[in-house]
Amino acid sequence: MALTKITRGVIKPNENYDTHNINSTGIITATQFHGDGSNLTGLADPSVLTVGGATKVEAVSTGATVTGNLDVSGSINAASITGDGSNLTGVGGLGDPQGSTNNLNYLFTSPRLLALTKSTTVSATAAQGKVVFTASESLTIGTGVTVTVAAGTTIRTNVLGLY
Repeated sequence: MALTKITRGVIKPNENYDTHNINSTGIITATQFHGDGSNLTGLADPSVLTVGGATKVEAVSTGATVTGNLDVSGSINAASITGDGSNLTGVGGLGDPQGSTNNLNYLFTSPRLLALTKSTTVSATAAQGKVVFTASESLTIGTGVTVTVAAGTTIRTNVLGLY
């Protein structure tokens, strides 16, 4: 660190100084800063706030944009989630709800004709009864699409008897 004005004594490398309220009009450079950083201001790049290689995002009231993957070890709570949900896993159901409130979440629709547009393998284990089912009346397989039904697996359509 270059010092241009020292009012008391001389600052020497590798020495500790007990002092407080150091005011600098220049740049302060260090190999480490200690403390929780709660009083730091003017940080233009929040990526400098990392713990073990992970950026900490806490108490951000204006929103946070993640350009990579977001790994969450706890729950995610939101007033709304946007997107088509096509890559969600662990979400089941035999139809699409008409809405999320006012009892519409108990009213469903399901396509009468289910079009399979991507090549896939359909299978069910013995614990699942070796049965795959849909509320749709029938299935169509798109042009150029290959659907493989695993040995011993049965596909049942219109399981709710709607059509």
